[in-house]
Amino acid sequence: MDEKRPNKSSSVWVIVIVLLLLGSGPLYVLSTGPAVWLMARGALRREQLVTIYAPLVWLQMRSSTFNDALESYMGLWVPPPQPPATPESS
Repeated sequence: MDEKRPNKSSSVWVIVIVLLLLGSGPLYVLSTGPAVWLMARGALRREQLVTIYAPLVWLQMRSSTFNDALESYMGLWVPPPQPPATPESS
């Protein structure tokens, strides 16, 4: 009788897919940092970020803990504000 054994390559694909699914969530959240960096430099508009990260915006509005954590993380990617230049006296 023919025994059907699982193909080794199909097992590898299952593992790869599971790892991708588990890793995609954290990578999505962590991608907010570079996105904010791009917005600070004018490469993205705020409206685009709100659209791309709508699920995170929704979660931010409902969880102050998540909001604080995400705001702190995104703050690492934005340059600190520069003090206004004062005119030199002659």
